[in-house]
Order: sequence, then C-alpha cells, then structure tokens
Amino acid sequence: MEFNSDIHDKIDSYILGELNGEELLAFENEIASNQELAEEVNSQKELIDIINEHYQKIELKNKLDKFHSELNIKKLKPKREKRYLRSIFTISIAASIALLVSFSFMYFSGWFEYGKRVNTYTKLNNKLNDLSTTQKSIWEILITSDDEKEVKPAYPSGTSFVISSNGYLATNYHVVRNVDSIIIVNQLDSLVKFKAKLVYKDIKFDLAILQVIDTNFKSFKTTPYIFNKNYADLGEYVYTLGYSKEKIVFGEGSVSSSTGYKEDTIAYQISIPVNPGNSGGPLIDVNGNILGVISGKHSDKSGATFAIKSKYLLMLIDSISNDSAFSSPVLSKYNKIKWLKRKDQIKKFKPFVYKVEVYK
Repeated sequence: MEFNSDIHDKIDSYILGELNGEELLAFENEIASNQELAEEVNSQKELIDIINEHYQKIELKNKLDKFHSELNIKKLKPKREKRYLRSIFTISIAASIALLVSFSFMYFSGWFEYGKRVNTYTKLNNKLNDLSTTQKSIWEILITSDDEKEVKPAYPSGTSFVISSNGYLATNYHVVRNVDSIIIVNQLDSLVKFKAKLVYKDIKFDLAILQVIDTNFKSFKTTPYIFNKNYADLGEYVYTLGYSKEKIVFGEGSVSSSTGYKEDTIAYQISIPVNPGNSGGPLIDVNGNILGVISGKHSDKSGATFAIKSKYLLMLIDSISNDSAFSSPVLSKYNKIKWLKRKDQIKKFKPFVYKVEVYK
C-alpha cells in the first residue's frame, strides 16, 4: 500500500513524540488495526534511528576534537587529572569505533534511499539541536566536581497519584514513555522525593502504573479516597490537582461530555483548563472519589481537556493483582473525606499527589 505525505507526516510526529493525549491514542489504535501501517512505522523508525545514530557519532567526534584542542590541562584539579584524561581518551576511541561501525551499517542498509525522506530530515533538525545541547553537557560533566553536578529533569514533567499504600501510583503512559529514570516529588512543607519505575502500562488507554523502588521508602499511608466506578453525569462538578507549577495547582469545572476526542468512550471531556505537567493527575468528584486520570488537552479543541475514566485504570490495577511477579496493590475500601468541605478534601489529597520528574 502506498501512503500519502499526510500519513508520513503523522508517522514522523508519532516517532518524534509530538503526538499526545487523544491524538496519540487514536493513532496507536490505527497502528494496531493496520498491519501495513505498523510496518511502515517500524520501517521509518529504523531509518530515523540510523540517521540519528550517524549524526550523533559525528557530532560527538567533532565536539571531542574541539574539546581536545581547547583543553587546558593546568586548569584541571591535580587529583582528577589522570581520571579525566583516561575518560576523554576512552570516549575518543569509542566514538571512532562507533563511527566506523555506523558508516558500514548504513552502507549495507541502503544509504541511497535516504533521499525519499527529505521531510523526515527537516523534522529531525530540532532533534539534532537537542542532541547538540546534550553533547555540551558531556564536557560540563567531565570538568565539574561531583558536588557541583546538577541533573535537570526532562521537560515537560507530569503528575501522579497514590493508588496503593504499598508503593503504587498512577499516571499517563505518555508522561513516562521512553525515559531512563523516574523521580516522584511531593511539594509539601518538607520535600518528599522517591525513585520509581514503570511496572505496568496500557498504551491504548494512555495509562501507566509506577512503583516506588527507593530504599528509603517504607509505605504510603492508606489513601483517604476511593475510586468512583460509575459514570459521571453531564454537568457534574469535578476538580483536579496537578503539578503544572512547582507547587501543586487546583482546578475546577464540570463534565462537559461523556465521551472524549472523536467520541472516544474511554474518556470524559471536562471544562477544566490544563497546562503541561497536569497529565496524569486525578480527576476528583464532589465526594472526593477518583473519577478519572487527566490525559491532557487537544490542540484542535480550544479549552477541551480529557480524562481517562477510572474504569480503565481499575482494569490495569487488576492486571497487576493477577500477576505473580508483583505484590498486589492495596486499595483503600473507604472514603474518609466525603463529608469534608472542598478545602479540607484538598488538604487530605495533597500528600498523595506527586510530581513526576523524568530523565532521558
């Protein structure tokens, strides 16, 4: 099957992580149901990976050459001089070998076909600029002491919330997709920070389950809320908590549609405006129950925000319970905040809502 340029543009956007929310879900559903499209996506991803690897190695070699020429050995601390020189030499050798392997591989993979993807090259330009920034950080790490190093999370981050006292949290899959490490942070009076990992996911529903793996972690307190398994009524009051800023942010509105993007039945449309960082946060009903998971907004619909219904999150949680490789999530059985005023509900919620910092 021949695909038109619009499909190739959509594939490029998908591979480069430019799709999100309902648009991402819709395209992944299309891939799952169309074998030829899936093969085309895999083929184009392989091509982009080859180009990426090629330019990365060239960029690294050029940076190393420049660094070597500008390096002033006298400025390095005496105790660390040998270690840095050894590191630089090792990286140089590795880069040279990688370049040779990369050139050989690309030759036998059909270099002559690259001209067919001119549009892909253009979209890769931004990615290559990001690569340049990443390579620059290598030199900073080489000449910076351990005490001076500061690793910044990838942007944008997201939000998660506790679902089980024994260390499980829920968020969106797109928040933690293709990341190297995950840190969850709660910005209360005292900073609470733990390492976590992705243990379960459902790409179709854009849901993910995280588990705390930090050695300092004991357990969460029992959550004061439970899940609302029923469908919300049109116009029902809802609110959300999320980390679109450093401090937690409250938003309120109502259910404006019982379906999501393009009448997708897995999500609600709500009238709460959201910003980057809100993804993965809880959608909460008037009684303080979890009604859904915020999955973001769609660029085609101004002000339209979507939330995956709690029914699908509970299905994912059940999958963990049935998997012997994991300890079963311990869900709260009672809502302890139903009769509280809104401000008091929020106070009870805040210790269980965490910012998700991802590192790539």
